[in-house]
Amino acid sequence: MVGGGITGALVADALTRSGIDELLLDARACGAGSTSASAALLQYEIDRSLTDLSSQLGEARAVQAYRCSVQAIDRTAVLVASLDDSSAFAMRQSIYLPSKARHLGQLEAEVTLRQRHGVPAEFWSAARVKARYGFPSHGAIEGATRGDRDRLRIAPRHRSALRRAQ
Repeated sequence: MVGGGITGALVADALTRSGIDELLLDARACGAGSTSASAALLQYEIDRSLTDLSSQLGEARAVQAYRCSVQAIDRTAVLVASLDDSSAFAMRQSIYLPSKARHLGQLEAEVTLRQRHGVPAEFWSAARVKARYGFPSHGAIEGATRGDRDRLRIAPRHRSALRRAQ
């Protein structure tokens, strides 16, 4: 496998746990390539709302995609906790803001759909957003299933843990 960043480290881990021998090569130090330029915020939302994705793929497949995203964040937290520096990952709260007041109905429908399928989501009024963050909005979707990783600390530590396990 080529690349010692966070993706390479995670794929190497999956291969190793499956009993597959792997060799990871990188021209630089682990995490020094595109991993170092990453925003490092992991969130379960994908590029399409659950409502839109349901229209495109069907509700069952869309919900499955969202649930897989939530599970990926949970699994990342467990994986990082097994490393030498478990402080390199933290669960965070974040909000999704609509760009226009006319999108508020869509936002509320999105929250209802997510909640119906057990996907973490809560509707926040404009007043609640203002009280918590201090800026005006039309409302928001709040969800606690977000992770913030220190990708420069995780990739090298993950590679060391794999070397020790082999």
